[in-house]
Amino acid sequence: MKMLSTEKILYILVTCTKEKTRYDLLKTTVNSILEKFPKSILENDFVVFDNGSTIEGHEEYLKSKFKNVFRTVQNIGLFSGLNWVVSNYEKYLQKKYDYMLFISSDSIMYDLYKLNEVESYFEKNAHVGCIRTEEFSYEKKHLFDKEQNHKDTFYRSRCLQKNMFTHK
Repeated sequence: MKMLSTEKILYILVTCTKEKTRYDLLKTTVNSILEKFPKSILENDFVVFDNGSTIEGHEEYLKSKFKNVFRTVQNIGLFSGLNWVVSNYEKYLQKKYDYMLFISSDSIMYDLYKLNEVESYFEKNAHVGCIRTEEFSYEKKHLFDKEQNHKDTFYRSRCLQKNMFTHK
């Protein structure tokens, strides 16, 4: 079995649950994280930022599952939450990272060992600033398109495949 073994990646889960359906999605995401990530990464290289959740028991749930949980009472927005983590993680984790992986609170984790390849690719290609880590196949891109319905569509990985400004 291939294992996740990264040294330079900070993993960040940002969540905000204000309704039960989002809380249920988060629990599915958390279960996939706990199942796929090695304990050493969860304890040392993983941060959870709760962005003003209002569901009762949410904070306690996160703290029972993760070591590094940070919370704001008021929702400050996704990018402000990520910015807070980027600006503050070093003083809490006592470590500096070269790369970060943002995990959405409605994502399911699988094939994490491929992140080893991502880290290696970044090391060899300093001009690259971002890599998409979602399931996608260019050859079968029609199966991932949010605007097309096909009998074999990959609903879990659908995305908009055009620029909203240029429409290309």
